[in-house]
Amino acid sequence: MYTRNTCHSVLIFLACMAVSVSASIENYTSSNDVLLNPERGLYYPCEMTDEIDFEDIRRQGYTLCYSSIIIKDFLSDYISLEFLAETQCAFEGLRKAGLKGIVRIIYENNSGGKDANLKWMEIHLQHLQPILQENSDVIAWFQAGLIGAWGEWHASTNKHHENPKPVWDLMLKYFPSDKFIAIRTPRFVNKLEGLNKKPLTDEEAFSGTPRARITHHNDCWVASDTDTGTYPEDPNERAIEKKQISHDTKFAPWGGETCSPSDRSNCETAVAEAKRFHATYLNTKYHPDVIQEFKDGGCWESEFVNKLGYRFELLSSEFPDTISACENLTFTIKLKNVGWAPVYNPRPVLLRVLCQDHVIAEYRLTKNADPRRWLPEKGIIILHETVKAPQADGDHEISFAICLPDNDENLKNRPEFSIRFANPDVWDDNSGHNILSNNCILKSNPVDKQPIRENQL
Repeated sequence: MYTRNTCHSVLIFLACMAVSVSASIENYTSSNDVLLNPERGLYYPCEMTDEIDFEDIRRQGYTLCYSSIIIKDFLSDYISLEFLAETQCAFEGLRKAGLKGIVRIIYENNSGGKDANLKWMEIHLQHLQPILQENSDVIAWFQAGLIGAWGEWHASTNKHHENPKPVWDLMLKYFPSDKFIAIRTPRFVNKLEGLNKKPLTDEEAFSGTPRARITHHNDCWVASDTDTGTYPEDPNERAIEKKQISHDTKFAPWGGETCSPSDRSNCETAVAEAKRFHATYLNTKYHPDVIQEFKDGGCWESEFVNKLGYRFELLSSEFPDTISACENLTFTIKLKNVGWAPVYNPRPVLLRVLCQDHVIAEYRLTKNADPRRWLPEKGIIILHETVKAPQADGDHEISFAICLPDNDENLKNRPEFSIRFANPDVWDDNSGHNILSNNCILKSNPVDKQPIRENQL
């Protein structure tokens, strides 16, 4: 895939104009391999303590952890410095292992429903805010938590589930402002932000407003007709909410866990609903009987393991056979999303120029280049753009790669946080990009024959 000609100098960008001539098209085959991609898929449940071996979780094939921060010992007290330090260590473990967390802060991890009053809840969030902000890069999104049993917004000893607006306002105030917050039921989503009365538009999506940040998680998925109270008893009302979810999840992540077998916990029903709701994540551990039913039905690996979240496949790419330094380089890349959902957090789409295994130029694409808009139902996604070829002091054989790294400065150079495409023989573990295979001759520009020194970068 990589070219082997020697690059005699470091290449830089210059603004020159010319026209490309002949071009070649590279077609790609798809792969059914299980891919370890960030911010999607089966998640591993773990408490945010320094006793968790996050690297082992990654080795088992996970990129997401359900990351519970359990503060039950501080209902009416300040969070201890020891606990805060342990939580910080856990986030550092996530980052080192190449994982991201689905973070939920809870007071009680059983059915009792004990939680703090609003005054203490705000104090606790004030304590946790610096840690959440510092480690925002490895937080995929939040589940709301805080209220009642397991933080699932019922059985609250302080009756917060009857009037959740003050708690929601605290989350908006103290959680990092660029993160989604998943609420336990559509009923609460609508009570807080009224998406049932005024659905989110393409223009407001990803805008950072409270309405654009709120979403729903289902922790009793396919457990009954109502998913154990997640949806209304009335079939017509239930149908309306499910239609709403299929719209909302074009713009915000949806997922959760199963909690018991039922007539709905079969492959046919579950796969159809997961696809409709753009399912992105699911608990790999619970409920074991439901997971086994999916395995016995033949949909576990082929559907859930592979299609939760996004799954991008390259279809073809077209690049010129020859290009002069500084010349207009026009290219086309075609791909599709065969997963169930788009990407939800922002990330750039980069075109890289390679020479002898080295990245010699990099371009951030701007046209149709937001993976958050690459919905499965969009069909073929076309990236067609013109950039300036880099300068060269001689003729070199080059090739190209596409890279979707993490958007955060801390992680953008970590290959384990970049997106791997579902094609054989394109992924480079060391660089975190997907090699497009097209070979091209980059010719030196006769206008400028001065050699380029390394220190000119």
